[in-house]
Amino acid sequence: LASLLKSVAEIMPGWSSDQVSTVVSKWESGYSSYAGTVFDESVTGPSPFQWMLKTTLDSILKELNLTVTDEEYAALIAAWSKLIPWPGTQGVLEQIYAANFTIGALSNGDKGTLTNAMTVFQPTVKFTYIFSSDFPVGSFKPDEAMYDQVLYGQGYTAEEILHVAGASQDGWGARKA
Repeated sequence: LASLLKSVAEIMPGWSSDQVSTVVSKWESGYSSYAGTVFDESVTGPSPFQWMLKTTLDSILKELNLTVTDEEYAALIAAWSKLIPWPGTQGVLEQIYAANFTIGALSNGDKGTLTNAMTVFQPTVKFTYIFSSDFPVGSFKPDEAMYDQVLYGQGYTAEEILHVAGASQDGWGARKA
């Protein structure tokens, strides 16, 4: 929340702190409301995450009667690829990587957003895999299809995978898969 608040405030310096806070709060709430959703590609296109970001942002801007330029809109969407990791994340990933484990990021984001977001860990951590919500998966965690792509898409067994999550509901889908 803090890094998105900071990004939105920088992108929209003319907005009051209340406007920034309201937009970010509503945007994150909108995102959260899609947890576990299985999407229809004919509605979302190949990237449900990008569709969700734009759909929810459009709704919020309309509701709050706020206007943005095309450049500001693009920057707001791109802010999701610049989120700052939770404290301690870098150190834990560095230890795992140094122990020669293969690391993959699994998130509701699209492949492009996640690829950009993971650069914050370079050069000390390298991600071998990025598992996204893009089709053919087409769902958000904790839907088990998000986790199935690790098991079936890369040939790992459940015994070879350690799933680390920041939210307990993420574990539900992983356990089910």
